[in-house]
Amino acid sequence: MRDIKVNWLLDLRSRKDLKLARIAIYSALISALLAYYYLIILGNGNPDALCEGLISYTGADWALACGRWAIRYMNMASGDVILPGIWVILYAICCGISGWQLIRLWKIDGKVEACLTACLLTVNPTVIEQSLLQYMFMAWGLSNVLCVLFVYLNGSDSGWMRQYFLAPCCLAVALGLYQACIGIVSLGFCMTLIIRMREQMNWKSAFRCVLRFALSAILGVLLYFIILRLEFRRWGVDESYRVELFSVEGILSSLGESFPNAYRTFFQYFSDHVFHRVYLYVLLAVAGCAAFLIEIAHLFKNRRIVEALAMLTLTLLIPVFANIADIVFPYNTPVLIMQYQSMLVVPFLLALLTGNGEKAGSLRLGRIVCLLALSIITWGYVVSANATYRVYDLSYRHIYFAVSSAMGDVYDLPGYQTDEVVAFAGFPDDSYLRKNVGAYRYAYGQYENFAFWDGMMGLQICRNNYLTHYLGIDGGHIYGKLYNDAVASDEFREMNVWPGENSVKRFDGLIIIKFSENPTIFG
Repeated sequence: MRDIKVNWLLDLRSRKDLKLARIAIYSALISALLAYYYLIILGNGNPDALCEGLISYTGADWALACGRWAIRYMNMASGDVILPGIWVILYAICCGISGWQLIRLWKIDGKVEACLTACLLTVNPTVIEQSLLQYMFMAWGLSNVLCVLFVYLNGSDSGWMRQYFLAPCCLAVALGLYQACIGIVSLGFCMTLIIRMREQMNWKSAFRCVLRFALSAILGVLLYFIILRLEFRRWGVDESYRVELFSVEGILSSLGESFPNAYRTFFQYFSDHVFHRVYLYVLLAVAGCAAFLIEIAHLFKNRRIVEALAMLTLTLLIPVFANIADIVFPYNTPVLIMQYQSMLVVPFLLALLTGNGEKAGSLRLGRIVCLLALSIITWGYVVSANATYRVYDLSYRHIYFAVSSAMGDVYDLPGYQTDEVVAFAGFPDDSYLRKNVGAYRYAYGQYENFAFWDGMMGLQICRNNYLTHYLGIDGGHIYGKLYNDAVASDEFREMNVWPGENSVKRFDGLIIIKFSENPTIFG
């Protein structure tokens, strides 16, 4: 049976297509404004932001060492200045375009569906946490668009030039922005195959489609590594330990652990008890399973046994395709910022609930229920986004008050000189706020300390960047042995935790502010 053909560019003659594009982009922009309003104003970031780019981007060489060669050029567009307001708008546009590409590729019909797809791609836990790293925000946005475009070009009959030249270029740049984007590529293509076989593609055509996709992906990966090696040489940067750890042998030897971890990561993403979202996701899962069983029964009825079995197998492997990064990079613990692709489940369910003819009536009720549930979930994510940035602001203000007040005690030390090194033993504790301010229950991206990493990273980089950006002073360079000897001394143990008396003390060439009894020391 002949493959369905989908124009790879917008059909300007289709008013419906243009309308869905506008709805998707406008919905993404409006939801971004509602969710990321405080982010634009406050501009706070997590500890990584304080290390690599809170006000200006400083991590280009580190990004390249980790294989993210394209981030340097993305940030060059702003002169390496971090621009939360502009990045949020551009990210939302990227999400709108991605959502529009998916609803066209998967033939999702409906204005509400287009709106909710774009909103959920723009506002979800992954994006809320990603937004706390503004220097990387647009990298994720652009990478998402390029990955969805790669799937679009390979999931439709778009011609060999686009599949074997344009699509590999999209993948090479996407990987150069963020390698974990392979989850979008693998999951998006898996879902596209399921939907195509559901419509009219037979297993032989599906197999040929897989081969074309594999060839296009291989070309894209090869192009990525060629560019990466050229960039290493151009900027004189060596690959980081993360890149060195990558090996086929490591992937194969870790399958026994990484394969089940992919399922665990997938279901944990939707086991979200904030605002009882987990129950809404269970409702979506029930509706999706019902729609899928209807499709399987329809295929068996029409004696398309191979297609039915292939669809069943691909569906059972969705968690693996979603978290393929867990398998390809088994040494890297999966975190929330790497799980954006899991949200593709939402438009996929909407596609399964879209039907014509004899299936339309049985799917209509499930579709309505899912749209209502998705509306509630979307609003809950908007609330969580606002809660996240408000509590970050609260914790940052708490840290600022503690550090600036403690620095006042430093200035009062007899004979204080402005070039003396000031070290933090531990970091200001905000546990009181976490226990007593309700908004913390709804926030994402919560670390032990919102501004600082612990250990060497916190002492050397976060501490000095914080003092530079928030107090306009130079904290100086800390030598590990000198610090370790100081905090291991009897004098340090006799000090009180700040703001108690005797909480700031001068040691041999070092001033220490004691923020905790048992601070992490250099390894």
